[in-house]
Amino acid sequence: AGADRSSKRLQTTRPSATSIVEPSDAERRPSSRPPRLCPYCDQALAENLSDTFEDMLLSARAKSWRTRRAANPGALKAPFSVTANVCERHRFEAKMLPRALRLGWPTAIDFDALPARVRAHRPVLDFVLADPSAGSFRALLTRCIPGS
Repeated sequence: AGADRSSKRLQTTRPSATSIVEPSDAERRPSSRPPRLCPYCDQALAENLSDTFEDMLLSARAKSWRTRRAANPGALKAPFSVTANVCERHRFEAKMLPRALRLGWPTAIDFDALPARVRAHRPVLDFVLADPSAGSFRALLTRCIPGS
């Protein structure tokens, strides 16, 4: 079975991540143009993928082979160890990242500003450290696991 898979592996010269999920000519026709699909889970991909996700798709593609799925002509198959992180990143970019951006969360951590931000929260942190039972996470833990 391993030899069969290796013979099916894609032989490519480092394509762009978009070429992995680029629709065929038939799919480009306005009447039949579905959303771009993930080659592994067949779920819609965002129009603009992050560089991180594109790199992950490229890396996974090198360890993948074509498979036939009616709903996704660009479908690929790979071992779970190859696709697990790709799928996790896909879910993050599809669900969590849009929410984080809507809420104004930073997209990069300013580590130089971190000490000042921690100092700004010092009174609350001191309170939690002085009386751990007062923290909301501690209360939740106590409700979920009596005696903790």
